[in-house]
Formats: sequence, structure tokens, C-alpha cells
Amino acid sequence: MKASDMNWRLVITSIFGVLVLCGCSHTQSRPLPNGKVLLGISISERERLVGRLGFTNGYGGYIKRDSEGERLVFSMEEDVTVQPRTARLVVVAAKDVHVNPWRIANERMADDESMAVWQNLTNGAWQVRSGEQLPKDTYFMDQSGEWILLGAKGRRPWLAKLDTPTVVSAELPQSGTFISIFANGQIVHVFARRGWRNAEGPMKYLVYDFSRVGSQPIKEMTLLWARAAIDMDPETEIVILNDNNNFWGKTWLMDLKTDKRTLLHLWGGPDWELFVKKEVALKWIELTQP
Repeated sequence: MKASDMNWRLVITSIFGVLVLCGCSHTQSRPLPNGKVLLGISISERERLVGRLGFTNGYGGYIKRDSEGERLVFSMEEDVTVQPRTARLVVVAAKDVHVNPWRIANERMADDESMAVWQNLTNGAWQVRSGEQLPKDTYFMDQSGEWILLGAKGRRPWLAKLDTPTVVSAELPQSGTFISIFANGQIVHVFARRGWRNAEGPMKYLVYDFSRVGSQPIKEMTLLWARAAIDMDPETEIVILNDNNNFWGKTWLMDLKTDKRTLLHLWGGPDWELFVKKEVALKWIELTQP
């Protein structure tokens, strides 16, 4: 066997070993400053919790968190075989797990466990917690804490308070469709790209402080290598980012204060990775262990 062939086989074997290690989906946690944890969550854990709550015919949705990391939540159809369809919201907090009545719709939960924003299934219009219905040409993009990100054809996306969505607090510097926001009180962190494809980059990182006068960002950064923001903890300013490598995309943990990056995994990894308080992570692990 040629040396070059042997080297290539060793590379393939090494890559396969990495895939096996990274592809396992199980609870894992990484401690962070200020009592926070980066928690990895698997679909099997979510389904164990659904069953233990007594919803054997239920179907769990995407797992999210509130803006403070004090709750893990996911919506769930009670019984997919029954009409009309009904839903519940499962909430895991540090002290308990409870289930709230919910709505089958494109929706998000506010930090007080009320429905922050949802789409009317009859006419497709978006509605917010205050009861205000958005104009037909306005669409929902993201929400965090008391802030909402909206868009409309022919104009740049804008940030607004959740209960007054048509009152513009700040327009983003450029248009885009691949945008995430993370709020901490009056400070809103924005990760924006024109789209998912590399040609639609680069990613812009913007920070707005609405306790100050004016609507311009107080911080701007261009992340040439990043494609998507998976989650961010505004308190510690640590973010999970996927890079835009066409051949072998990686997931990184980045400290935005120091620009230091730490590799989380090459491929695979948990089904969800979220920043929560340590007590919430411990409760989730307690409730979902095999």
C-alpha cells in the first residue's frame, strides 16, 4: 500500500471517529459565568418528558427558553388523533414543571408565560400580546423579552417594543431575512445576514441600548466566518455560532467581549443547545433521565 493511500485511510478513520463521538445526542452541560449553563438537549429527552407528563399521544415541538434562561418551554399537541386539535405549553423551571393551555399557531412565549406573538390561522395576520393585529404586509421575524423584530416588503426590518409593534425603536442598517435577536432589559443584540447562503453574507453583529437617546447601535461587528446564531446569553455576551465553511461546517462558542472562540463540535451534537440558569439545567436533567 502506498504511503499516500495509508495516510488517506487514516484521515477517513479519524473523521469517522469524530462523527461517532459528535453524533451522539445526549444531555450535556457546560458551566458558564454568572450561574449559567450551556445545556445540550436531545429529542429523546423531550419525548421522555412528554410521556411522563401523561401525554402518550402527544407530539413535542421545538424547545426554546425565555430571555432570562429561567424556563425551558415547548408546545405540544395533546393528541394528534383527536379533532379539533388542542395544544399545551410545557414549562420547565427550577422548581417545577407545569403545563399551560396553549394555541396551535406560529407563536412565541413571553417571559411571563403569556403568548407574546402568534399568527391568526384564519387570515394569516400576526397579533401581539396587547391585542394589536399587525398590518397584512407586516411579518414577524423574531422576539426576545419585551422586544420584537418585524419586517415588511420594501423596507428594512425594525425593532419595537412587544406591546407597541408598529412604533419603530430602531431600523436595522440593511435589509435581511436571516436575523436573530437576544434581549436583556433595554439592550438588544442582533445577528443579521441577508440570507443563509454564503453569497448573502457576511453576518453583522449589532448592539442597541434603548436606555440611551437615539436609535443607532452602540456596537457593530462584522463576522465574516459566521452563518447562524444558534443562541446567545446577553448577560455573559457568549454566543453559539455556526460557521459558513462549505465543506465542513463547525459550531463555535464565542465570547463577544474577547473575540475568543472555542470549538463545540464539528458535526451533529445535541438537537438543541440553549443557555439557561444552572438550576433549570439540573431540573431538566432530573426530569428527563432514562
